[in-house]
Amino acid sequence: ALPAVERSVLEYAAVAGRTARLGAVGALLAELPESTIADAFDALADRDLLVAQGGGAFTFRHIVIREVAYATLPRSERVRAHVRLARWLEEQAGEGQEFAELIAYHYRQAIALSPGNRVPEGLDATTVVAALERATRSATNVGAFREAAAQMREAIRLSPPGEHLRQHELVGDLMLFGDDAINGYAEALSRWRAHPDPDPAVGARLLVKQLGVATRWAGSIARSPEPEETAALAAEARGLLDRAPDPIVEARLAFARAFEITRTSKSDRAAIDALARQVEAGRALYASRGDVEGESEALDAIASLYRSALGDAERALGYTRERLAMAERLSLLERMDAWSVAIWDLVYLGRNDEATDMYRDARRALRASEPVYMTAHAAAWATYAAMLCGRWDEALALGDLMIGMLEESRINTGRFMFPGWVGALRVAAGRVDTTRLARYRSAFTAHANVPLLTTRNRPMWVAFIDRDSVAARQALANPVVTAPDRKGEVIALLLFDLGERLGEEELQAIERHAAGDPPVLRLRIALARALNGSEADVRTAIAVLDEAHLVADAARAAALLALRTRDAGDRADAERRLTSLGDRQYLQKLAEEW
Repeated sequence: ALPAVERSVLEYAAVAGRTARLGAVGALLAELPESTIADAFDALADRDLLVAQGGGAFTFRHIVIREVAYATLPRSERVRAHVRLARWLEEQAGEGQEFAELIAYHYRQAIALSPGNRVPEGLDATTVVAALERATRSATNVGAFREAAAQMREAIRLSPPGEHLRQHELVGDLMLFGDDAINGYAEALSRWRAHPDPDPAVGARLLVKQLGVATRWAGSIARSPEPEETAALAAEARGLLDRAPDPIVEARLAFARAFEITRTSKSDRAAIDALARQVEAGRALYASRGDVEGESEALDAIASLYRSALGDAERALGYTRERLAMAERLSLLERMDAWSVAIWDLVYLGRNDEATDMYRDARRALRASEPVYMTAHAAAWATYAAMLCGRWDEALALGDLMIGMLEESRINTGRFMFPGWVGALRVAAGRVDTTRLARYRSAFTAHANVPLLTTRNRPMWVAFIDRDSVAARQALANPVVTAPDRKGEVIALLLFDLGERLGEEELQAIERHAAGDPPVLRLRIALARALNGSEADVRTAIAVLDEAHLVADAARAAALLALRTRDAGDRADAERRLTSLGDRQYLQKLAEEW
Protein backbone atom coordinates (compact mmCIF):
# COMPACT_ATOMS: atom_id res chain seq x y z
CA ALA A 1 0.00 0.00 0.00
CA LEU A 2 3.04 2.28 0.12
CA PRO A 3 3.75 4.76 -2.68
CA ALA A 4 6.14 3.22 -5.22
CA VAL A 5 9.22 5.22 -4.21
CA GLU A 6 8.74 4.60 -0.49
CA ARG A 7 8.21 0.90 -1.15
CA SER A 8 11.40 0.66 -3.20
CA VAL A 9 13.42 2.56 -0.61
CA LEU A 10 12.11 0.29 2.16
CA GLU A 11 12.88 -2.88 0.18
CA TYR A 12 16.43 -1.87 -0.66
CA ALA A 13 17.02 -0.57 2.85
CA ALA A 14 16.20 -4.12 3.97
CA VAL A 15 19.00 -5.41 1.73
CA ALA A 16 21.43 -3.13 3.59
CA GLY A 17 20.46 -4.67 6.93
CA ARG A 18 18.64 -3.77 10.13
CA THR A 19 20.10 -0.27 9.83
CA ALA A 20 20.46 1.44 6.44
CA ARG A 21 22.11 4.67 5.36
CA LEU A 22 21.15 7.09 2.61
CA GLY A 23 24.37 6.40 0.72
CA ALA A 24 23.86 2.64 0.66
CA VAL A 25 20.29 2.86 -0.60
CA GLY A 26 21.39 5.51 -3.09
CA ALA A 27 23.93 3.04 -4.47
CA LEU A 28 21.14 0.50 -4.98
CA LEU A 29 18.67 3.01 -6.44
CA ALA A 30 21.03 5.06 -8.57
CA GLU A 31 18.17 6.25 -10.78
CA LEU A 32 16.64 8.22 -7.87
CA PRO A 33 17.97 11.61 -6.74
CA GLU A 34 19.43 11.67 -3.24
CA SER A 35 16.82 14.18 -2.12
CA THR A 36 14.02 11.83 -3.22
CA ILE A 37 15.50 8.99 -1.21
CA ALA A 38 15.92 11.27 1.81
CA ASP A 39 12.28 12.35 1.58
CA ALA A 40 11.20 8.69 1.35
CA PHE A 41 13.20 7.84 4.46
CA ASP A 42 11.53 10.67 6.36
CA ALA A 43 8.10 9.54 5.20
CA LEU A 44 8.81 5.95 6.26
CA ALA A 45 9.89 7.24 9.66
CA ASP A 46 6.63 9.20 9.90
CA ARG A 47 4.77 5.97 9.13
CA ASP A 48 6.61 4.37 12.09
CA LEU A 49 8.31 1.80 9.85
CA LEU A 50 11.80 3.24 10.36
CA VAL A 51 13.48 5.14 13.18
CA ALA A 52 15.90 7.98 12.39
CA GLN A 53 19.29 7.47 14.04
CA GLY A 54 20.98 10.63 12.83
CA GLY A 55 23.72 11.04 10.27
CA GLY A 56 21.54 9.67 7.48
CA ALA A 57 21.00 6.33 9.21
CA PHE A 58 17.61 4.70 9.75
CA THR A 59 16.78 1.50 11.67
CA PHE A 60 13.78 -0.72 11.07
CA ARG A 61 11.25 -0.32 13.85
CA HIS A 62 10.97 -4.10 14.15
CA ILE A 63 12.96 -6.96 12.69
CA VAL A 64 9.75 -8.43 11.19
CA ILE A 65 9.22 -5.25 9.13
CA ARG A 66 12.71 -5.65 7.73
CA GLU A 67 12.17 -9.35 6.96
CA VAL A 68 8.87 -8.72 5.15
CA ALA A 69 10.32 -5.84 3.12
CA TYR A 70 13.34 -7.98 2.21
CA ALA A 71 11.13 -10.89 1.13
CA THR A 72 9.07 -8.74 -1.25
CA LEU A 73 12.09 -8.32 -3.52
CA PRO A 74 12.46 -11.17 -6.04
CA ARG A 75 15.26 -13.57 -5.11
CA SER A 76 17.27 -12.74 -8.22
CA GLU A 77 17.05 -9.03 -7.46
CA ARG A 78 18.24 -9.63 -3.89
CA VAL A 79 21.30 -11.40 -5.31
CA ARG A 80 22.08 -8.48 -7.61
CA ALA A 81 21.45 -5.95 -4.83
CA HIS A 82 23.85 -7.66 -2.42
CA VAL A 83 26.56 -7.75 -5.10
CA ARG A 84 26.02 -4.07 -5.97
CA LEU A 85 26.14 -3.10 -2.33
CA ALA A 86 29.33 -5.10 -1.69
CA ARG A 87 31.03 -3.44 -4.67
CA TRP A 88 29.89 0.02 -3.55
CA LEU A 89 31.29 -0.62 -0.07
CA GLU A 90 34.61 -1.74 -1.57
CA GLU A 91 34.77 1.56 -3.46
CA GLN A 92 34.04 3.46 -0.26
CA ALA A 93 36.66 1.55 1.73
CA GLY A 94 39.45 1.78 -0.84
CA GLU A 95 42.52 0.07 0.60
CA GLY A 96 41.17 0.20 4.15
CA GLN A 97 39.57 -2.51 6.25
CA GLU A 98 36.69 -0.39 7.53
CA PHE A 99 33.90 -2.39 5.86
CA ALA A 100 35.70 -5.73 5.45
CA GLU A 101 33.19 -7.85 7.36
CA LEU A 102 30.18 -6.04 5.87
CA ILE A 103 31.50 -6.52 2.33
CA ALA A 104 32.04 -10.21 2.98
CA TYR A 105 28.54 -10.46 4.45
CA HIS A 106 26.91 -9.10 1.28
CA TYR A 107 28.94 -11.37 -0.99
CA ARG A 108 28.02 -14.37 1.15
CA GLN A 109 24.36 -13.41 1.09
CA ALA A 110 24.46 -13.18 -2.70
CA ILE A 111 26.03 -16.65 -2.89
CA ALA A 112 23.58 -18.13 -0.38
CA LEU A 113 20.65 -16.87 -2.47
CA SER A 114 22.10 -18.25 -5.71
CA PRO A 115 21.22 -21.74 -7.02
CA GLY A 116 23.60 -24.34 -5.57
CA ASN A 117 25.32 -21.75 -3.35
CA ARG A 118 27.43 -20.77 -6.32
CA VAL A 119 29.11 -17.45 -7.07
CA PRO A 120 26.57 -15.39 -9.08
CA GLU A 121 27.17 -14.98 -12.79
CA GLY A 122 29.31 -11.97 -13.57
CA LEU A 123 31.01 -11.97 -10.17
CA ASP A 124 34.65 -13.08 -10.06
CA ALA A 125 35.22 -15.73 -7.39
CA THR A 126 38.67 -14.34 -6.64
CA THR A 127 37.05 -11.03 -5.67
CA VAL A 128 34.83 -12.83 -3.18
CA VAL A 129 37.70 -14.91 -1.78
CA ALA A 130 39.84 -11.80 -1.28
CA ALA A 131 36.94 -10.12 0.53
CA LEU A 132 36.45 -13.15 2.78
CA GLU A 133 40.13 -13.26 3.66
CA ARG A 134 40.11 -9.55 4.51
CA ALA A 135 37.06 -10.12 6.68
CA THR A 136 38.86 -12.98 8.45
CA ARG A 137 41.76 -10.71 9.33
CA SER A 138 39.39 -8.00 10.52
CA ALA A 139 37.49 -10.46 12.73
CA THR A 140 40.58 -11.93 14.37
CA ASN A 141 41.90 -8.44 15.14
CA VAL A 142 38.98 -7.96 17.52
CA GLY A 143 38.86 -11.51 18.87
CA ALA A 144 35.88 -12.72 16.78
CA PHE A 145 37.52 -16.09 16.10
CA ARG A 146 34.37 -18.11 15.40
CA GLU A 147 33.24 -15.60 12.79
CA ALA A 148 36.73 -15.54 11.30
CA ALA A 149 36.80 -19.33 10.99
CA ALA A 150 33.44 -19.29 9.19
CA GLN A 151 34.74 -16.69 6.71
CA MET A 152 37.81 -18.79 5.92
CA ARG A 153 35.82 -21.99 5.48
CA GLU A 154 33.74 -20.24 2.82
CA ALA A 155 36.86 -18.79 1.17
CA ILE A 156 38.38 -22.26 0.91
CA ARG A 157 35.13 -23.70 -0.48
CA LEU A 158 35.13 -21.13 -3.27
CA SER A 159 38.84 -21.43 -4.11
CA PRO A 160 40.61 -23.79 -6.52
CA PRO A 161 42.67 -26.62 -4.91
CA GLY A 162 45.90 -24.87 -5.77
CA GLU A 163 45.10 -22.19 -3.22
CA HIS A 164 44.21 -24.54 -0.38
CA LEU A 165 47.66 -25.02 1.15
CA ARG A 166 48.14 -21.26 1.44
CA GLN A 167 44.64 -20.81 2.81
CA HIS A 168 44.89 -23.55 5.43
CA GLU A 169 48.17 -22.02 6.60
CA LEU A 170 46.37 -18.67 6.73
CA VAL A 171 43.70 -20.28 8.92
CA GLY A 172 46.42 -21.19 11.42
CA ASP A 173 48.02 -17.75 11.19
CA LEU A 174 44.76 -15.94 11.80
CA MET A 175 43.11 -18.24 14.32
CA LEU A 176 46.32 -18.09 16.38
CA PHE A 177 45.35 -20.72 18.97
CA GLY A 178 42.91 -23.57 19.51
CA ASP A 179 41.80 -26.45 17.33
CA ASP A 180 41.07 -24.30 14.28
CA ALA A 181 44.67 -23.06 14.27
CA ILE A 182 46.40 -26.39 14.81
CA ASN A 183 44.09 -28.15 12.36
CA GLY A 184 44.74 -25.45 9.76
CA TYR A 185 48.47 -26.05 9.94
CA ALA A 186 47.98 -29.82 9.97
CA GLU A 187 45.84 -29.65 6.81
CA ALA A 188 48.36 -27.38 5.08
CA LEU A 189 51.12 -29.80 6.06
CA SER A 190 49.12 -32.72 4.67
CA ARG A 191 48.81 -30.92 1.34
CA TRP A 192 52.51 -30.09 1.38
CA ARG A 193 53.35 -33.78 1.92
CA ALA A 194 51.11 -34.73 -1.01
CA HIS A 195 53.03 -32.47 -3.40
CA PRO A 196 55.27 -34.38 -5.83
CA ASP A 197 58.23 -32.10 -5.07
CA PRO A 198 57.60 -30.48 -1.66
CA ASP A 199 59.64 -27.39 -0.79
CA PRO A 200 61.59 -28.11 2.45
CA ALA A 201 61.36 -24.44 3.50
CA VAL A 202 57.56 -24.58 3.38
CA GLY A 203 57.47 -27.88 5.28
CA ALA A 204 59.77 -26.55 8.02
CA ARG A 205 57.67 -23.42 8.40
CA LEU A 206 54.42 -25.38 8.69
CA LEU A 207 55.85 -27.91 11.15
CA VAL A 208 57.20 -25.18 13.42
CA LYS A 209 53.93 -23.26 13.33
CA GLN A 210 52.02 -26.41 14.24
CA LEU A 211 54.48 -27.05 17.07
CA GLY A 212 53.98 -23.50 18.30
CA VAL A 213 50.25 -24.01 18.80
CA ALA A 214 50.75 -27.48 20.32
CA THR A 215 53.25 -26.23 22.90
CA ARG A 216 52.58 -22.56 23.62
CA TRP A 217 48.79 -22.76 23.44
CA ALA A 218 48.41 -26.39 24.56
CA GLY A 219 45.59 -25.47 26.93
CA SER A 220 43.44 -24.21 24.06
CA ILE A 221 43.30 -27.43 22.04
CA ALA A 222 41.09 -30.44 22.69
CA ARG A 223 43.93 -32.94 22.77
CA SER A 224 47.48 -32.09 23.76
CA PRO A 225 49.93 -34.11 21.66
CA GLU A 226 52.07 -36.66 23.44
CA PRO A 227 55.77 -35.79 23.90
CA GLU A 228 56.67 -38.39 21.29
CA GLU A 229 54.47 -36.60 18.74
CA THR A 230 55.99 -33.19 19.32
CA ALA A 231 59.48 -34.68 19.35
CA ALA A 232 58.83 -36.27 15.95
CA LEU A 233 57.55 -32.97 14.52
CA ALA A 234 60.57 -31.10 15.91
CA ALA A 235 62.99 -33.68 14.49
CA GLU A 236 61.38 -33.48 11.06
CA ALA A 237 61.51 -29.67 11.17
CA ARG A 238 65.16 -29.83 12.19
CA GLY A 239 65.96 -32.04 9.20
CA LEU A 240 64.17 -29.71 6.78
CA LEU A 241 65.91 -26.66 8.24
CA ASP A 242 69.25 -28.33 7.61
CA ARG A 243 68.26 -28.46 3.95
CA ALA A 244 66.65 -25.00 3.82
CA PRO A 245 68.03 -22.77 6.61
CA ASP A 246 65.79 -19.94 7.80
CA PRO A 247 66.78 -17.93 10.91
CA ILE A 248 63.19 -16.91 11.69
CA VAL A 249 61.93 -20.49 11.58
CA GLU A 250 64.98 -21.58 13.59
CA ALA A 251 64.06 -19.04 16.27
CA ARG A 252 60.45 -20.20 16.42
CA LEU A 253 61.58 -23.81 16.71
CA ALA A 254 63.64 -22.81 19.75
CA PHE A 255 60.59 -21.08 21.23
CA ALA A 256 58.45 -24.17 20.69
CA ARG A 257 61.09 -26.39 22.32
CA ALA A 258 61.17 -24.06 25.32
CA PHE A 259 57.41 -24.29 25.79
CA GLU A 260 57.52 -28.07 25.31
CA ILE A 261 60.19 -28.57 28.00
CA THR A 262 58.02 -26.75 30.51
CA ARG A 263 55.08 -29.03 29.65
CA THR A 264 56.88 -32.35 29.90
CA SER A 265 59.90 -32.45 32.18
CA LYS A 266 62.56 -30.60 34.08
CA SER A 267 65.61 -31.16 31.90
CA ASP A 268 69.14 -30.75 33.16
CA ARG A 269 70.29 -27.19 33.80
CA ALA A 270 72.93 -27.22 31.05
CA ALA A 271 70.34 -28.13 28.40
CA ILE A 272 67.92 -25.48 29.64
CA ASP A 273 70.64 -22.82 29.71
CA ALA A 274 71.63 -23.70 26.14
CA LEU A 275 68.04 -23.47 25.01
CA ALA A 276 67.59 -20.15 26.83
CA ARG A 277 70.55 -18.77 24.85
CA GLN A 278 68.92 -19.88 21.60
CA VAL A 279 65.67 -18.19 22.61
CA GLU A 280 67.53 -15.00 23.58
CA ALA A 281 69.20 -15.03 20.15
CA GLY A 282 65.77 -15.39 18.57
CA ARG A 283 64.52 -12.47 20.60
CA ALA A 284 67.42 -10.33 19.40
CA LEU A 285 66.66 -11.30 15.80
CA TYR A 286 63.02 -10.27 16.10
CA ALA A 287 63.97 -7.05 17.89
CA SER A 288 66.40 -6.16 15.08
CA ARG A 289 63.53 -6.54 12.61
CA GLY A 290 61.19 -4.38 14.70
CA ASP A 291 58.83 -7.35 15.13
CA VAL A 292 57.28 -6.81 18.57
CA GLU A 293 54.99 -9.84 18.21
CA GLY A 294 57.96 -12.17 17.71
CA GLU A 295 59.91 -10.47 20.48
CA SER A 296 56.97 -10.91 22.85
CA GLU A 297 56.75 -14.61 21.97
CA ALA A 298 60.47 -14.96 22.70
CA LEU A 299 60.09 -13.25 26.08
CA ASP A 300 57.20 -15.58 26.87
CA ALA A 301 59.36 -18.59 26.01
CA ILE A 302 62.20 -17.40 28.25
CA ALA A 303 59.79 -16.64 31.10
CA SER A 304 58.28 -20.10 30.70
CA LEU A 305 61.69 -21.70 31.04
CA TYR A 306 62.43 -19.83 34.25
CA ARG A 307 58.97 -20.31 35.75
CA SER A 308 58.33 -23.96 35.01
CA ALA A 309 61.67 -25.58 34.16
CA LEU A 310 63.85 -23.72 36.67
CA GLY A 311 61.30 -22.73 39.32
CA ASP A 312 62.37 -19.07 39.26
CA ALA A 313 59.07 -17.20 39.07
CA GLU A 314 60.72 -13.89 40.04
CA ARG A 315 62.96 -14.01 36.96
CA ALA A 316 59.97 -15.10 34.87
CA LEU A 317 57.97 -12.10 36.08
CA GLY A 318 60.81 -9.81 35.05
CA TYR A 319 60.62 -11.06 31.46
CA THR A 320 56.84 -10.82 31.52
CA ARG A 321 57.04 -7.20 32.66
CA GLU A 322 59.18 -6.54 29.57
CA ARG A 323 56.25 -7.81 27.51
CA LEU A 324 53.88 -5.51 29.39
CA ALA A 325 56.15 -2.57 28.65
CA MET A 326 55.50 -3.08 24.93
CA ALA A 327 51.80 -3.99 25.39
CA GLU A 328 50.47 -0.96 23.54
CA ARG A 329 52.16 -2.20 20.36
CA LEU A 330 50.97 -5.80 20.66
CA SER A 331 48.03 -7.54 19.05
CA LEU A 332 45.00 -8.43 21.14
CA LEU A 333 46.01 -12.03 21.91
CA GLU A 334 49.66 -11.23 22.62
CA ARG A 335 48.70 -8.26 24.82
CA MET A 336 46.14 -10.17 26.86
CA ASP A 337 48.48 -13.14 27.20
CA ALA A 338 51.14 -10.87 28.69
CA TRP A 339 48.70 -9.70 31.36
CA SER A 340 47.49 -13.22 32.15
CA VAL A 341 51.04 -14.56 32.43
CA ALA A 342 51.95 -11.70 34.78
CA ILE A 343 49.07 -12.72 37.06
CA TRP A 344 50.22 -16.35 36.79
CA ASP A 345 53.75 -15.35 37.84
CA LEU A 346 52.42 -13.44 40.84
CA VAL A 347 50.49 -16.54 41.96
CA TYR A 348 53.65 -18.62 41.62
CA LEU A 349 55.39 -16.07 43.83
CA GLY A 350 52.63 -16.32 46.45
CA ARG A 351 51.57 -12.70 45.86
CA ASN A 352 47.91 -13.57 45.52
CA ASP A 353 46.45 -10.21 46.53
CA GLU A 354 48.51 -8.52 43.81
CA ALA A 355 47.45 -11.18 41.34
CA THR A 356 43.77 -10.60 42.14
CA ASP A 357 44.14 -6.83 41.82
CA MET A 358 46.04 -7.08 38.52
CA TYR A 359 43.00 -8.46 36.72
CA ARG A 360 41.53 -4.94 36.77
CA ASP A 361 44.63 -3.73 34.90
CA ALA A 362 44.15 -6.50 32.35
CA ARG A 363 40.54 -5.42 31.77
CA ARG A 364 41.63 -1.82 31.30
CA ALA A 365 44.12 -2.97 28.66
CA LEU A 366 41.22 -4.03 26.41
CA ARG A 367 40.44 -1.56 23.66
CA ALA A 368 37.05 -0.51 22.33
CA SER A 369 35.27 -3.41 20.58
CA GLU A 370 37.67 -6.02 22.01
CA PRO A 371 35.72 -8.78 23.80
CA VAL A 372 36.05 -9.41 27.52
CA TYR A 373 36.47 -13.15 26.93
CA MET A 374 39.99 -12.45 25.68
CA THR A 375 40.86 -11.95 29.37
CA ALA A 376 39.70 -15.49 30.22
CA HIS A 377 43.15 -16.79 31.18
CA ALA A 378 43.82 -13.72 33.32
CA ALA A 379 40.41 -14.09 34.99
CA ALA A 380 41.11 -17.76 35.72
CA TRP A 381 44.37 -17.04 37.55
CA ALA A 382 42.81 -14.08 39.37
CA THR A 383 39.93 -16.31 40.53
CA TYR A 384 42.39 -18.87 41.81
CA ALA A 385 44.41 -16.17 43.60
CA ALA A 386 41.27 -14.69 45.18
CA MET A 387 40.30 -18.14 46.48
CA LEU A 388 43.73 -18.65 48.07
CA CYS A 389 43.98 -15.25 49.79
CA GLY A 390 40.44 -15.35 51.15
CA ARG A 391 38.77 -12.80 48.86
CA TRP A 392 35.90 -15.17 48.26
CA ASP A 393 33.32 -12.58 47.19
CA GLU A 394 35.65 -11.56 44.37
CA ALA A 395 36.34 -15.19 43.51
CA LEU A 396 32.63 -15.78 42.97
CA ALA A 397 32.24 -12.58 40.94
CA LEU A 398 35.12 -13.70 38.73
CA GLY A 399 33.62 -17.18 38.50
CA ASP A 400 30.37 -15.67 37.23
CA LEU A 401 32.39 -13.61 34.76
CA MET A 402 34.08 -16.76 33.45
CA ILE A 403 30.67 -18.34 32.86
CA GLY A 404 29.69 -15.27 30.86
CA MET A 405 32.91 -15.51 28.86
CA LEU A 406 32.16 -19.10 27.90
CA GLU A 407 28.65 -18.18 26.80
CA GLU A 408 29.93 -15.19 24.81
CA SER A 409 32.90 -16.84 23.14
CA ARG A 410 31.55 -20.37 22.61
CA ILE A 411 35.13 -21.57 22.20
CA ASN A 412 36.91 -24.26 24.20
CA THR A 413 38.58 -22.43 27.05
CA GLY A 414 38.22 -25.10 29.71
CA ARG A 415 41.74 -26.43 29.96
CA PHE A 416 43.66 -23.17 30.25
CA MET A 417 41.01 -21.90 32.68
CA PHE A 418 41.57 -24.89 34.98
CA PRO A 419 42.86 -22.85 37.97
CA GLY A 420 39.86 -20.55 37.79
CA TRP A 421 37.33 -23.37 37.72
CA VAL A 422 39.00 -25.11 40.65
CA GLY A 423 39.09 -21.87 42.64
CA ALA A 424 35.47 -21.01 41.84
CA LEU A 425 34.29 -24.54 42.63
CA ARG A 426 36.07 -24.54 45.98
CA VAL A 427 34.52 -21.21 46.99
CA ALA A 428 31.01 -22.10 45.78
CA ALA A 429 31.19 -25.40 47.68
CA GLY A 430 32.50 -23.61 50.77
CA ARG A 431 29.69 -21.08 50.63
CA VAL A 432 27.17 -23.92 50.02
CA ASP A 433 26.04 -21.91 47.00
CA THR A 434 24.36 -24.80 45.19
CA THR A 435 23.27 -22.78 42.17
CA ARG A 436 26.74 -21.49 41.45
CA LEU A 437 28.30 -24.84 42.27
CA ALA A 438 26.11 -26.55 39.68
CA ARG A 439 26.90 -23.94 37.01
CA TYR A 440 30.65 -24.02 37.66
CA ARG A 441 30.75 -27.79 37.78
CA SER A 442 28.80 -28.05 34.53
CA ALA A 443 31.13 -25.60 32.79
CA PHE A 444 34.24 -27.28 34.19
CA THR A 445 33.06 -30.70 33.05
CA ALA A 446 31.83 -29.61 29.62
CA HIS A 447 34.89 -27.59 28.72
CA ALA A 448 37.44 -30.02 30.11
CA ASN A 449 36.89 -32.22 27.04
CA VAL A 450 37.26 -35.28 29.22
CA PRO A 451 36.61 -37.83 26.43
CA LEU A 452 39.45 -36.31 24.41
CA LEU A 453 42.02 -36.11 27.18
CA THR A 454 45.07 -38.30 26.75
CA THR A 455 45.54 -41.15 29.20
CA ARG A 456 48.36 -39.40 31.01
CA ASN A 457 46.22 -36.28 31.66
CA ARG A 458 43.01 -38.05 32.59
CA PRO A 459 43.60 -38.76 36.34
CA MET A 460 43.88 -35.09 37.27
CA TRP A 461 40.58 -34.19 35.60
CA VAL A 462 38.79 -37.25 36.93
CA ALA A 463 40.01 -36.40 40.44
CA PHE A 464 38.12 -33.10 40.44
CA ILE A 465 35.12 -34.04 38.34
CA ASP A 466 34.37 -37.27 40.22
CA ARG A 467 36.05 -36.34 43.53
CA ASP A 468 38.02 -39.54 43.05
CA SER A 469 40.83 -40.10 45.55
CA VAL A 470 42.42 -42.89 43.50
CA ALA A 471 42.68 -40.63 40.48
CA ALA A 472 43.98 -37.82 42.72
CA ARG A 473 46.82 -39.98 43.98
CA GLN A 474 47.62 -41.11 40.44
CA ALA A 475 47.91 -37.47 39.38
CA LEU A 476 50.22 -36.71 42.31
CA ALA A 477 52.40 -39.70 41.50
CA ASN A 478 53.11 -38.44 37.98
CA PRO A 479 56.22 -36.22 38.18
CA VAL A 480 55.75 -34.71 34.72
CA VAL A 481 52.11 -34.30 33.70
CA THR A 482 50.48 -32.54 36.63
CA ALA A 483 51.55 -28.89 36.83
CA PRO A 484 52.70 -27.55 40.22
CA ASP A 485 49.60 -25.46 40.93
CA ARG A 486 47.40 -28.40 39.97
CA LYS A 487 49.33 -30.72 42.30
CA GLY A 488 48.71 -28.22 45.08
CA GLU A 489 44.99 -28.34 44.37
CA VAL A 490 45.00 -32.14 44.29
CA ILE A 491 46.58 -32.13 47.76
CA ALA A 492 43.91 -29.70 48.96
CA LEU A 493 41.21 -31.93 47.47
CA LEU A 494 42.52 -34.90 49.44
CA LEU A 495 43.09 -33.02 52.71
CA PHE A 496 40.11 -30.67 52.85
CA ASP A 497 37.39 -32.22 50.69
CA LEU A 498 37.95 -35.97 50.90
CA GLY A 499 39.36 -36.00 54.44
CA GLU A 500 42.31 -38.21 53.50
CA ARG A 501 45.94 -38.10 54.53
CA LEU A 502 49.08 -38.40 52.46
CA GLY A 503 51.79 -40.74 53.68
CA GLU A 504 55.40 -39.69 54.09
CA GLU A 505 56.50 -41.74 51.11
CA GLU A 506 53.97 -39.98 48.88
CA LEU A 507 54.99 -36.56 50.20
CA GLN A 508 58.68 -37.25 49.62
CA ALA A 509 57.93 -38.34 46.06
CA ILE A 510 56.10 -35.06 45.41
CA GLU A 511 58.89 -33.06 47.06
CA ARG A 512 61.55 -34.60 44.86
CA HIS A 513 59.97 -32.79 41.93
CA ALA A 514 58.89 -29.65 43.80
CA ALA A 515 62.13 -27.68 43.94
CA GLY A 516 61.32 -24.07 43.13
CA ASP A 517 57.62 -24.78 42.82
CA PRO A 518 55.04 -22.19 43.98
CA PRO A 519 54.49 -21.56 47.70
CA VAL A 520 50.97 -22.98 47.64
CA LEU A 521 52.34 -26.43 46.75
CA ARG A 522 55.22 -26.33 49.24
CA LEU A 523 52.99 -25.11 52.05
CA ARG A 524 50.35 -27.73 51.35
CA ILE A 525 53.01 -30.43 51.44
CA ALA A 526 54.08 -29.02 54.80
CA LEU A 527 50.47 -28.98 56.03
CA ALA A 528 49.92 -32.58 54.88
CA ARG A 529 53.02 -33.62 56.81
CA ALA A 530 51.93 -31.63 59.88
CA LEU A 531 48.53 -33.32 59.89
CA ASN A 532 50.41 -36.62 60.20
CA GLY A 533 52.32 -35.24 63.19
CA SER A 534 51.54 -33.54 66.48
CA GLU A 535 49.16 -30.73 67.40
CA ALA A 536 52.19 -28.48 67.70
CA ASP A 537 53.15 -29.33 64.12
CA VAL A 538 49.68 -28.30 62.92
CA ARG A 539 49.84 -25.03 64.86
CA THR A 540 53.20 -24.25 63.26
CA ALA A 541 51.81 -25.08 59.81
CA ILE A 542 48.84 -22.74 60.40
CA ALA A 543 51.20 -19.94 61.46
CA VAL A 544 53.19 -20.40 58.25
CA LEU A 545 49.98 -20.36 56.19
CA ASP A 546 49.00 -17.12 57.92
CA GLU A 547 52.38 -15.59 57.15
CA ALA A 548 51.94 -16.55 53.47
CA HIS A 549 48.41 -15.07 53.54
CA LEU A 550 46.83 -18.34 52.42
CA VAL A 551 43.70 -17.37 54.30
CA ALA A 552 41.41 -20.16 53.12
CA ASP A 553 43.91 -22.94 53.83
CA ALA A 554 44.71 -21.54 57.26
CA ALA A 555 41.01 -21.37 58.18
CA ARG A 556 40.35 -24.97 57.22
CA ALA A 557 43.54 -26.18 58.85
CA ALA A 558 42.41 -24.39 62.04
CA ALA A 559 39.11 -26.29 61.87
CA LEU A 560 40.93 -29.61 61.49
CA LEU A 561 43.10 -28.68 64.48
CA ALA A 562 40.05 -27.83 66.59
CA LEU A 563 38.42 -31.16 65.74
CA ARG A 564 41.59 -32.90 66.90
CA THR A 565 42.16 -30.97 70.14
CA ARG A 566 38.52 -30.44 71.15
CA ASP A 567 39.74 -27.20 72.70
CA ALA A 568 37.16 -24.40 73.00
CA GLY A 569 39.78 -21.76 72.16
CA ASP A 570 40.82 -23.60 69.01
CA ARG A 571 37.18 -23.91 68.02
CA ALA A 572 36.56 -20.20 68.55
CA ASP A 573 39.61 -19.37 66.42
CA ALA A 574 38.46 -21.70 63.63
CA GLU A 575 34.92 -20.31 63.71
CA ARG A 576 36.23 -16.74 63.53
CA ARG A 577 38.34 -17.56 60.49
CA LEU A 578 35.61 -19.55 58.72
CA THR A 579 32.95 -16.92 59.41
CA SER A 580 35.16 -14.22 57.96
CA LEU A 581 35.48 -16.29 54.78
CA GLY A 582 31.85 -17.28 54.70
CA ASP A 583 32.94 -20.94 54.63
CA ARG A 584 29.60 -22.48 55.62
CA GLN A 585 30.73 -25.93 54.54
CA TYR A 586 33.50 -26.08 57.14
CA LEU A 587 31.44 -24.31 59.78
CA GLN A 588 28.89 -27.07 59.33
CA LYS A 589 31.62 -29.71 59.45
CA LEU A 590 32.94 -28.21 62.67
CA ALA A 591 29.47 -28.18 64.24
CA GLU A 592 28.60 -31.74 63.17
CA GLU A 593 31.89 -33.39 64.11
CA TRP A 594 32.60 -31.55 67.37
